[in-house]
Amino acid sequence: MGASPPVEVTVGSDGQVQISGNQGTPGVDGGGLTVAEIRLDNGLFTMTVVDTQVAAQYNAALADGSQLPEWLSVDPATGAVTGHPPEGVSQVQIRIIATDADGKVRTLNVTVKFQGQ
Repeated sequence: MGASPPVEVTVGSDGQVQISGNQGTPGVDGGGLTVAEIRLDNGLFTMTVVDTQVAAQYNAALADGSQLPEWLSVDPATGAVTGHPPEGVSQVQIRIIATDADGKVRTLNVTVKFQGQ
């Protein structure tokens, strides 16, 4: 399994985003998986993922391998992660997993910190 170094994303209550980790700017790469855009708009968190390789399917889990919380979901066709973080949630560690048609698995580990939550 190809895994990238962890990426840390801080999303302010005003929607401002700061990314640090293996590059520190949007376009953080995880074996072809890239965080292209992150937004927090009216309480809706959206993280758009771009894949330079062709993944047959995406899924996601928490960094420890457990299921995503009910408020967070991943689109299996696009890898986009969306959710409404409940009040009191200050961060979530997400592992985005892309599986190619030939079974090759790539991951991107992202820590998202919600400020003002």
